[in-house]
Amino acid sequence: MNKKSFLVFLVIFYIFYMSAGSIPAKADGIDVSKSISDEDGPNVIDTISVEKKNIIVPNWQKVIVTIKNSNGMGYIGGSFTGVKDMTVSYKLPSGSYTQVHLSKDSSSDSSFYGYMSTYYSETGEWTVANITEYFYNGGFRVYFDKSEGGSYELDGGNYTVYASDTAGPVFKSVSVDKSRILVGGSSTVTVEAEDILSGIQSVSLEYLFPNNNYISVTAESIGNNQYQFSFPSYLTSENYGMGKFDLVSITIKDNLNNATSIYDYSYYRTGDLSGGDFTTVQDTEGPVLNSVSVDKTKILTGDSVTITINAVDEFSDVENISLNYSLPNGWGVGFNAQYIGNNQFQAVFPSFITTGDYGLGKFELTYVTLTDTKNNSTVISDSKFNPTGILDGGDFTVMPESDPPTVKSISVDKKEILSGNSVKLIAEVDDASGVKNVSATLLKPDGNTYTLTLTHSHDNVFEAVIPENETVNGVGNWSIYNLWVNDIYDNSTYIWSNLVNSWGEDLTGANFHVNERDITPPYPPSASSIDENSTLLSGYSEPGATVSATVNGVLIGSAIADSNGYYEFSIVEQAAKSQILITATDSSGNTSQVTRIIVKDVTPPAKPEVDEIYDNSTYITGHAEPGSNVYVYANDHYLGSSITNESGVFSIEAPSQSAGTELHIYVADDSGNTTGPTIIVVKDGTAPEKPEVSGVTEHSSIVTGSAETGSLVEVKKSGDSIGSVTADSDGKFEISIPVQPAGTKLEVTATDKAGNVSEGTTVVVKDVTAPGKVTVIDLTDQDIAVSGEAEAGTTVEVFANSSLIGKGTAGIDGKFSINIQRQKAGTELVVTSTDNDGNISEATTVVVKDATAPDKPIVYEVTDKDTSVTGQAEAGSEVKVKVNDTVIGTGTTGENGHYQVDISAQKAGTELVVIATDTAGNVSETTTIVVKDATAPEKPVVNQVSDKDTTVAGQTEAGSTIEVKKSGSVIGAGTAGEDGQYLVAIPMQKAGTELVIVATDAAGNISSTETIKVTDKTAPSVLTVNSVSDKSKEVTGKTEVGATISVKIGTKIYAAKADTNGNFKVIIPAQKAGTKLIVTAKDAAGNVSAAKSISVLDKTAPVTPSVTTISDQAKVVTGKAEAGSIVTILIGTKKYIAKADAKGNFKVTIPVQKAGTKVIVTAKDAAGNVSVAKSVIVIDKTAPTAPKIKTTVRSTTKEVTGTSEAYSTITIKVGSKVIGTAKADSKGNFKVKIKAQKKNTILIVTATDKAKNVSKATTVKVK
Repeated sequence: MNKKSFLVFLVIFYIFYMSAGSIPAKADGIDVSKSISDEDGPNVIDTISVEKKNIIVPNWQKVIVTIKNSNGMGYIGGSFTGVKDMTVSYKLPSGSYTQVHLSKDSSSDSSFYGYMSTYYSETGEWTVANITEYFYNGGFRVYFDKSEGGSYELDGGNYTVYASDTAGPVFKSVSVDKSRILVGGSSTVTVEAEDILSGIQSVSLEYLFPNNNYISVTAESIGNNQYQFSFPSYLTSENYGMGKFDLVSITIKDNLNNATSIYDYSYYRTGDLSGGDFTTVQDTEGPVLNSVSVDKTKILTGDSVTITINAVDEFSDVENISLNYSLPNGWGVGFNAQYIGNNQFQAVFPSFITTGDYGLGKFELTYVTLTDTKNNSTVISDSKFNPTGILDGGDFTVMPESDPPTVKSISVDKKEILSGNSVKLIAEVDDASGVKNVSATLLKPDGNTYTLTLTHSHDNVFEAVIPENETVNGVGNWSIYNLWVNDIYDNSTYIWSNLVNSWGEDLTGANFHVNERDITPPYPPSASSIDENSTLLSGYSEPGATVSATVNGVLIGSAIADSNGYYEFSIVEQAAKSQILITATDSSGNTSQVTRIIVKDVTPPAKPEVDEIYDNSTYITGHAEPGSNVYVYANDHYLGSSITNESGVFSIEAPSQSAGTELHIYVADDSGNTTGPTIIVVKDGTAPEKPEVSGVTEHSSIVTGSAETGSLVEVKKSGDSIGSVTADSDGKFEISIPVQPAGTKLEVTATDKAGNVSEGTTVVVKDVTAPGKVTVIDLTDQDIAVSGEAEAGTTVEVFANSSLIGKGTAGIDGKFSINIQRQKAGTELVVTSTDNDGNISEATTVVVKDATAPDKPIVYEVTDKDTSVTGQAEAGSEVKVKVNDTVIGTGTTGENGHYQVDISAQKAGTELVVIATDTAGNVSETTTIVVKDATAPEKPVVNQVSDKDTTVAGQTEAGSTIEVKKSGSVIGAGTAGEDGQYLVAIPMQKAGTELVIVATDAAGNISSTETIKVTDKTAPSVLTVNSVSDKSKEVTGKTEVGATISVKIGTKIYAAKADTNGNFKVIIPAQKAGTKLIVTAKDAAGNVSAAKSISVLDKTAPVTPSVTTISDQAKVVTGKAEAGSIVTILIGTKKYIAKADAKGNFKVTIPVQKAGTKVIVTAKDAAGNVSVAKSVIVIDKTAPTAPKIKTTVRSTTKEVTGTSEAYSTITIKVGSKVIGTAKADSKGNFKVKIKAQKKNTILIVTATDKAKNVSKATTVKVK
């Protein structure tokens, strides 16, 4: 339907609207998803909805519309009334429109429905454009959606169409109801998932159990997109281990088999499934203390305190709570708390312990011990010796009195000070119990406050100092704002100044005034110039200021500046460059900034000490004044300069100068003072070049070469001269020397005419004689070294086929040993030696000998059934087989090294020794092989095994290994003895378990298996019995699945059977409190558990106590309650307690109460059951005080005034006749009108309160 069609539709709508009086007007803004008000008339659209919000094509969508205030189908005035049918128009994803017809639901006048077909071409969101109601009288009404320009929200009918469904369901969450459960308990896992198109077909969960088995389970739908699986007790029993049940995967399939899987393995993870994990545990943990509190943290002596403990136990009930208190006198006291419901326990601290006999102060809860019904305990210690927790909530303080401290006085030591000075605040306070804290708050001149804590000084005096830094900027009046004093029991006194609050007190004794001080320092003084010879220092400063001069912190002089500011004073001579610090201090103590002057240096330095300088020198060195500049000149030409170091040393780099040159050296200090020149002459210091020397051999008698012309050339041996000569004009020289042995070191030097000696030239006498022939020791193909003798120190080399295979050096004794790789027999080795001068000896040839035995033979397996021995050995070698050194067979290996030696069959366990001998007679190592056993043992005999046994016993082949298996896994192993008996340790097994026993002999031969079943000999181990009260008519608990439970009460026995989860319920008659029940469990095998005895608990509250009348003069409350019960009187927040006697009578002492006070009375029996409370109102039994008459009554008086109890009725009599009455107002004032009485008439005046109590009479005589 297009927009134009809608306009036509609207025109028709208005025509019918004008003619159909029963059609309601359009209600703008009405949300059809909500209920429509009755004001909109009958037959108003109420809701629109669809069967599926998401749908796949091709399909049918059910559309439902409901109306409100339907008048059904009626017949009024000759025509039908009410809604006949409807249409709903949809806007399609393509933008076009379609329509569905809705008929009335036969079961309801208010509901209409129809089916809309879906199209492949229109996938996407289908939105409601309008709803049209058609009435029996021919009229109609249209509801347009806001998206179509209307006023209605019709979104409830919108839905989405999909072409196909290929996606898996959406996983949303996983959780467990209990993350920790007892072994054998139940935990329910809930998975939330959704598939908006096809719906979910199945949800599979895979768990890793504590015993490392993987088990899959299926969750069932519980509606609202949730799926659950409850773990049965047999899966959480110890059969599958105890510990973490780890959800490792979830697979969710929709009805089209599209699947979504989430993995949370330790080795592969696509999502977090930890929400589905839970843990099984044994109940070994004690209860948990949540909180401890007291109803009063401070009490007076003799008062009582109620301690409340909140505690829970995860798996059991809290059975007992005991408390231990440390008392102020060092003693301790302990008692138990009683259960009052809602996880709370209470105990009343006895008032006789708080009387002060056990000390005053803190009563500290030091230990709380909580025990559950499984006898698991938790101990919390808050003692200083072994603290494990905090129990401060159970502490309270007993005080002898509650009076606050008294302030006697407060003052300051100075009422007026200068800024920057301190003030002492002094308070005298007193308290009977002792003062703990005193603090004061002062109001500063700037309006801010300053708080300080006063500390104890002496007697009752406390003091504190307001420091200088607080008064520096605090010029003006300081006043006390308030004073707070606290005693050791935290009783406090607050005193406010009447300067702050009109109702405050006069604290002006602690007020003081801060005056502003001169804080401007003088300007820095000026000073005259000073040198190292000066003895007077002068200058200008602030008139009257004291001018002081210091050097290195030592005062060297001072003076007071005159009226013009001039000052001068004598000083001792100061070292040059000393720093003098000069300051001026005025009469207020303000000191100026420092004026610094440096003592001038006017003395030239001393002449330098200069080291000798040679023509080859490039540095000029020496000593001069430290820190001075040293300058060097040659022939008025500047060569260089340097600054001396702290020690006065200088070093100046300069070009070398010719011998005989005069150098002029000057020194200038950093003040510009310069010395005269120091003249130094350059000396000759250049040595000749070292001589060049020709070679010298062990046969030479002349040394030749060249050196500096005219220099003396000398040859030395070991420092001694063995010849010398003067070099000729060409520098050539020939020196005769004795013949020297090879290796001798000769040193040749040249000395010039100035005595400068050249570096020495070292010449080694050469060796030109070859070493002797090498001697070599025979070697075999097993040797890895060549040994022999050669000339000492020569290099020995070994060659094979012209290749070097080893090298070494002969020792000082000529012996050598050179490592080589093993060489084949017959290989020729050539050995030579070379001395240090390269002279090579004649070669020595050696042939390698054969000395290698064959490898030990390889022998293949031999059994007790074989008649030959086979294997591998060196080709062509002879192979022998021996038993006990006797040859039982011989053979020869072929070219491929294989052999086969025939033997007779040998017994299992026989040792065969096999050996090979090569053609050179070398014998191999032996190979030993044991003949193997190839015969399997007989099937083992097994004795009976029960579920209590931890061993398996029986008979099998001696020495064989016995294995006991369960479900394919070995659970125990052992070895049979010499007699074949065996005993194998195993874990205790469940009844019915199949055990498989197999024997394996030493040779690995395996017998056939023997299977046995474990017999049941174990009584049920789990027997948990829930508490039974005197109101119970059943005994419940948990035990072994299928066990028969017997409950014995006296001589009678009641029985029932445990269900598949082990839960049981035995019906019994109601029993009296204290009755003992004996409970046992018997399994199907007839094993009976240990008996469990429980006592019937008292859960019947006492009857409501009866209470006698309580008046406003009563000091005791009496009445009747259950015999022996604890009667508690509650008045406001205070409790008063007493115990009913054997007859139920009780008497509780209380303070006198005001009339109208509500008194609550309860009784608690020994089991902690509390009765219904009895409420009693204190009645008024106290007469008003006698009225006071203000009026002087005369014979003319007609009104008597006075005061009495507020609201009381005032009666005035003369004799027994009442002459006037009136009612006192809220303040007790009254006015009674009377007739004038005669003089001397006696008036009797009384007051009667609301409770009709009459006061004593006041008599007045008429004047």
